[in-house]
Amino acid sequence: MMFSRAREDREEWREALESGGGIDDEKDGDGRRRSAATRADAAEKERAASALAQGVGLTAEGAGASSKAQRPALSAFLSSTFTDTEVERNLLIADVYPYLKKFGRRVGVEFLQPSEMRWGIRSSAADEHATAEICMAEVARCRTLSSGISYVLILGDKFGFARVPAAIEATELDELAAHIAMSDSSSAALIEEWFRLDTNAVPPTYLMRELRADDNRGDFWGRVYPGLRTALRTAADKVLKDDEVRRDYYYLSVTEEEIHHGLLDVPLTERPEQAFIFHREISDIDDVAADDGPDGVSRRLLGNFVDLDADGNHINEEARERLVDVVTQTVLAEIPSTSVKEYQVNFDPASGISTAKHAEYLKQFADDFCRVMMSSMTSIARSARAAASAQDPLLREISSHAVYARSRAQVFTLTSGSEAVLDGAQTYLSSEESQTPPFAVVGESGSGKTSVMAQIMVTAKQEYPDAVVVARFVGTTASSSTGRLLLESLCDQIVLGCGLDEEEGDGEEKQGRGAASFADVVARFLALLARVAADENKASPESDTASPRLILILDALDQLSNDDNARESLAWLPRLLPSPVVKIIVSTLPDDPKRNLGVVSALHKRGIDDLVKVSKLDEKSARDLLRGWLKHVGRTCTAEQEALVVDRTMAGGAKTRTPLFMNIAFNLVRRWHSFTETSSVEHTMRPTVQEMIEALFQRVRLYNGDALVDHALAFVTLARDGLSTNDLEDLISMDDHVLDQVFEWWTPPVKRLPPLLWTRITDDLSGYLVSRGTDDGTTVLAWFHRQFRESQEASLGTQPELVQTAHEALAAYFDSYEATASRATVAKERKVQEQPLYLEDGRINSRKVRMLPYHLQKAGHIARLREVLVDLDFAAAALALDLGFEIVAYWRDLEGGLGEAERAYQAALEQRRANGDLGPAQLRTVAQLMKQMGLYASAAGALKESVNLLQDEASHSSDGDRGQVVRQAREVELGETLLALADILNLSSEYDSAEEAYREARKKLEDQHKNEIPALVGLGEMFVHMGRYEEARELFETALPRAEERFGPESLVVARVCDKLSSLLRTRARFDKNADPESELTESFARRGLDIREKVLGRDHIDYADSCMNMARFLLGVPDAEERIEETREFFAEAKRVKGALLGPDHPDFSQVLYNLAKVEGRLGNFEEAEHLYDQALAGWRKSLGDDHPFIATGQEAKAFLLIDLGRYEEARRCLEECIAVRKAKFGDQHPRYIAAVETLRDLDKKDGGEGDNAANAADNAGDADNTGDADVDRDGLNSDGDSDHDDANDSDGDSGCGSLKTRDLPSTVDAASASHSLDRRKPSQAKPSQAKLNAIKPECDGSPGRGGGV
Repeated sequence: MMFSRAREDREEWREALESGGGIDDEKDGDGRRRSAATRADAAEKERAASALAQGVGLTAEGAGASSKAQRPALSAFLSSTFTDTEVERNLLIADVYPYLKKFGRRVGVEFLQPSEMRWGIRSSAADEHATAEICMAEVARCRTLSSGISYVLILGDKFGFARVPAAIEATELDELAAHIAMSDSSSAALIEEWFRLDTNAVPPTYLMRELRADDNRGDFWGRVYPGLRTALRTAADKVLKDDEVRRDYYYLSVTEEEIHHGLLDVPLTERPEQAFIFHREISDIDDVAADDGPDGVSRRLLGNFVDLDADGNHINEEARERLVDVVTQTVLAEIPSTSVKEYQVNFDPASGISTAKHAEYLKQFADDFCRVMMSSMTSIARSARAAASAQDPLLREISSHAVYARSRAQVFTLTSGSEAVLDGAQTYLSSEESQTPPFAVVGESGSGKTSVMAQIMVTAKQEYPDAVVVARFVGTTASSSTGRLLLESLCDQIVLGCGLDEEEGDGEEKQGRGAASFADVVARFLALLARVAADENKASPESDTASPRLILILDALDQLSNDDNARESLAWLPRLLPSPVVKIIVSTLPDDPKRNLGVVSALHKRGIDDLVKVSKLDEKSARDLLRGWLKHVGRTCTAEQEALVVDRTMAGGAKTRTPLFMNIAFNLVRRWHSFTETSSVEHTMRPTVQEMIEALFQRVRLYNGDALVDHALAFVTLARDGLSTNDLEDLISMDDHVLDQVFEWWTPPVKRLPPLLWTRITDDLSGYLVSRGTDDGTTVLAWFHRQFRESQEASLGTQPELVQTAHEALAAYFDSYEATASRATVAKERKVQEQPLYLEDGRINSRKVRMLPYHLQKAGHIARLREVLVDLDFAAAALALDLGFEIVAYWRDLEGGLGEAERAYQAALEQRRANGDLGPAQLRTVAQLMKQMGLYASAAGALKESVNLLQDEASHSSDGDRGQVVRQAREVELGETLLALADILNLSSEYDSAEEAYREARKKLEDQHKNEIPALVGLGEMFVHMGRYEEARELFETALPRAEERFGPESLVVARVCDKLSSLLRTRARFDKNADPESELTESFARRGLDIREKVLGRDHIDYADSCMNMARFLLGVPDAEERIEETREFFAEAKRVKGALLGPDHPDFSQVLYNLAKVEGRLGNFEEAEHLYDQALAGWRKSLGDDHPFIATGQEAKAFLLIDLGRYEEARRCLEECIAVRKAKFGDQHPRYIAAVETLRDLDKKDGGEGDNAANAADNAGDADNTGDADVDRDGLNSDGDSDHDDANDSDGDSGCGSLKTRDLPSTVDAASASHSLDRRKPSQAKPSQAKLNAIKPECDGSPGRGGGV
């Protein structure tokens, strides 16, 4: 090693890494400083954005668009001859590239290791003479992918390998061969032997024959290849003497050809940003070469640094002259001097260039290279920041979809399956009918649906040039993967493309910008559609100011994530469009219950019933598709080959008559030559899509190696959230089994996967593996077609060892190899990037938090999984990402369950106490987890200790201004902790302590106006539990308008208040005989809360389950409850599904669901099932909450009613006696629920022949004697239907009590700072608020039946 320390450990470079090259210090008035180029370019970007927003670029001849990755990347091709630059390249790999990856993460640019042509090209490629083709393809890929430098040339004193063209157009070679035959029959024979005509190429081309197993490779490279080169050059000098460009083609070296593609083909103005030259000259090379005596330098060593003639003893002057010409007249003349670094060195007789003799030069070279790349990445980062502040993310989003649309439309061929869809779309677009639904297309995976949608886009822009065409291929970018991001992007493009001023729009338009909820974004989207229609209707036909026609085309709704329930409900998609000037065309896969995919059903529910189906291919269409695709890539096939493909397509029936089957076949056929015997490839034309996919995989394995392909694709398929290119290179670089097969030519100084190898695999699977962005901007790879993923999963199902290996590798990678010291050492040696919990810019590494425990569990590494879960820093990061339920789920799956989790976290706290580093934050982390596990006692204990620590810190803070600031901060933190504690105490029915904590929290937070609404709701909820209904009502009705004003009418905070109001009104009506039932108001609040949570959170969130519970409990008590019992059961079943999955069977909230389902079964007459459910619920509560919790009273009372109906009076009496005892201890003898239970027992005594003595005794045994005989309680007594609609088991709804503090106290869509306000310190009034006041905050409902009344 030349350097004893890694570059990031050296002072100068460590400081540069920490500062990000100073990028954070360069700001303008808006917080960033834009470069002169960026400022000069701003107007042009504005015009480009406007044009793209209107749909320009969707047509093949439209404006260009960027196809850069979601996160800007720097990907450079490193060009040079091999033997003379080995030391420099080794130094870059060992010292520079690892540092640049870290620097890239620091500034937000993905640095992809430059491609190395000397390692990564397999012998099979060399045998097929494909080396030059691979190199040029890699140069082109880097130019496309890189946002900065894409080509780096290291020039020395060697011209390099002079190749023989592997492909020569037939007309040209025929002419050359005729000339050769006239003068050199032996050379003519070589041409005839080694070049074969391929008429499948367009135009027909001669290809150099590949080397076969029985060929003499020594003879080929020593005699045949030089003979071919000489013959072709001699003929070209004569035949092509008037065409210098074509003649020169036969003299190019591989490096010179790279220079043409990477530098000279780049527009002159772009070269300074895209290319850089490092030019090293050996000053004394002529002297060294001249000394050919016994003491001179070995000719073999000399040949590594300069081209020698045929005898190997003297410098090849022809090659030297050509090198000088390339350097002086081509390269250095075509690039500014600022993009060139030049070095002069002397030759080391021992090794030419050595780290010992050339240390100063090598250090300078490495430092220069590093600075050049850092400068480029810094420039990329600045441009990205400037773009982010100037709406350029929208421009990039539009561009990405425009590029994707064109790539699909360019190869589109009209088929029988697509013609009907195109005709239907054209009819729809030209229709002037009002109030029409969107046009919907449905097609199976592989049916060509996406290409049809791309063609619709192109046609729409051609037919309606003044229209604003907005196109999205859902799931192909991060901003089109979720409902929220998709609609935000659509809204921004509509505003820009249609020239709307949202300041002139209504409140919904304005509210949707930076909205707190998905519902707000939906409202903005619909308002903008209406605005476009209104503007068009207001304008006269002659007016130039009329808003253009708006056409939205959304492909693959099935690829939309179900966050916010965007996919399953489609509540954001208009049922009817406001005007014929606004059109929407969507597409989706058919419904598939196995994959939880039901977009077609959702469309039907939205009233969109006339779906147009993409039909199967007929024979003519299959033939046309194949011909069209081959033409697009400059290929054709023989009639016999075409017949083979088309016949196999038709023979397979409906499953093979699809464009996907044809596309896989095309990707095989495009590599067939006209001289390829049909019999030799017939076996690749398989009878099903899945078998065709396997045939394609086999071809990829053949050209890239079995181990590499199998392991790489296993990682892609099994990784939970996808992998980036750098991830895959790192993972495989730790796989010795793969690397042993990779290094055929040369073993690098750092044993890593050659980047080129993975690039070749992705090229071979282009169109099937696609890049997608994650929430944190990382670009990851994923399967585009479902069948490819399923094929890989099926294959992995037969390779359990590979699956195990892959999960272990993924777990170790995201664990930064912390569990194994030896592997950590290897990872460091191989420059594998670390996966810290917090990234260089301070963000949580969300991919680590999601991936690490998942793959540890899959790998069966349970001991390490326990260590990770109990790590309080990791747990805090998971909670911050709202992943607390995942942590709970992992614990629940372990053998020790939640009990083990409780003990483990207590032990972690104890360890921190012993070490003296336990703080309030760690205690709150444990409290949040205990709360989500339903372990309220442990949660309360942790929060109480946190309160004590905060009080102690506040009391010991120093005097002065700084001490005052610290005290104020501690007071706020203390108030928030008290509020969390109050919630836990409330859930634990410790009402006196909870009320004290709530009031203390209000006092602490009053001056800072923190957590006003959560505190109001929490205290109100507690008052409901205590039977103090009017106090609770005043708190809730105070909270609701404040929540609507502060967070929006459809925010999660509003949903929570609505649930609480509904629960309050329902409970009060049940137990207060004089109270107005207010059923209509109660239902409207319940439905509003449910609708908001369903839209914002989706149907798999715990808060949605709580709203289902609330709605169902209301339905149990309505006058027509029997008629709506199935609807009630459906809501409870939904709650059971969600809570069972998230909480597990031991959580008290899951027992609550069972309890309510028991009530429903009792009403339906399923008494045995009802009793079983009651017993399950009671057992769960006893296990989690203890025997004295009010839920026990609730369950026993409800079970008692059931037993009474069954005539089992003695068992019922025992249930009621326990119920009375618990309620007396918890609530006292004046609580209506206590009184109701005593009254029920008295009625039971009378029915059973007694005089109520048992009821009196039960009351006495519960505590002091009570006077319940005169209690005026509205109860049905023994005629009850078994409905015990009271106690906390029913009325702690709206919140499960297990949601994360983030979603319960400060919902995820609410900024913590803005959500925090003080409670009103007035004592809640006992007076009943007026009906007018409550009606004023009555929620608006759309009147639609059932759940999810949409926009």
